[in-house]
Amino acid sequence: MLDERKKVLAEEVLLRIEQLVKLKYEEEVEREASLISQASNMQTVFSVSSAALFMLLPTIVDANYRGNLNLNTIYLYVSIIAFFLLLSLLSATAAQNRRKRVMFATMQSLIDEIVDRTKLKENLENSFTLTRKLINSYCKAYESLSENNNKRVILIQLSMYLFYISIGLCMFFYLVSTYILFT
Repeated sequence: MLDERKKVLAEEVLLRIEQLVKLKYEEEVEREASLISQASNMQTVFSVSSAALFMLLPTIVDANYRGNLNLNTIYLYVSIIAFFLLLSLLSATAAQNRRKRVMFATMQSLIDEIVDRTKLKENLENSFTLTRKLINSYCKAYESLSENNNKRVILIQLSMYLFYISIGLCMFFYLVSTYILFT
């Protein structure tokens, strides 16, 4: 009776672990979707910023508005800003990339578990075996997905930093240009 009670307790513990592992994996899947969405938002910010920059360019280069500011200087400023914006776009695009990852068992391997009499007998005699395989499968899939998501985070952070640099350069070049115009 004591052994039967231990077995039931062990099964309950394994089922709880399975639920927790499954929950953790599902959270990581949601994290992946959120990161891809954030990378998409960074692409939108890039588009708006680039459009604003290039819409202002004709006004900036107009002789009536640029005063004694050299045209080469303006093109240099715009080129540097556009360069950092493009790097930001490339980082955000790379973050959206769907990378290869470890997945769950294939349908064929599941069918093989049922068709192969020795494996089926093993699974039926010891209910822990199948649950343990499922937990291990979730763990491997989670680790692979988590690793991919961590790489996405780095690329998104890089994209944001590059965007902030381009905004900072806009402010810096604006101040330098204003100084040149009024001196």
